[in-house]
Amino acid sequence: TNSLTLVDVPDMSVTITPTATSSAILIVTALNIVHFSTSTNDVRGVYVIADAANNTISGTNYAVVGAIFPGTGTVSRNFYSMVSVVAYDTPATTSATTYKLQLMAENASANVRVAGSTNLAQMYALEVSALPRH
Repeated sequence: TNSLTLVDVPDMSVTITPTATSSAILIVTALNIVHFSTSTNDVRGVYVIADAANNTISGTNYAVVGAIFPGTGTVSRNFYSMVSVVAYDTPATTSATTYKLQLMAENASANVRVAGSTNLAQMYALEVSALPRH
């Protein structure tokens, strides 16, 4: 995508049903990404984990990944990377809760996408005891 607003990554969501309202959820995502452009040196992308209502989950507030290449011109610029995104949520529910990966380009002339296929990407949600607040 070259969208400047967050869009859902296809096939990158996970649903978990917490067993207690006091539970916390740890969401872990790992994927290969590619950022590319033939018209800009800025090939950065933004990654977040969001809930079903598109609320960004704590720990992933606009994680920027990519590169700004030196020089000018219309030479193709590609940046490949393995990205791990981790988030922590306290949904305070025992109902099914869905989390999803979203991304956007930092520059409208750049494109960002999952490299290869989302079959190579992984997304997990783990229920953990809620941490005490101090």
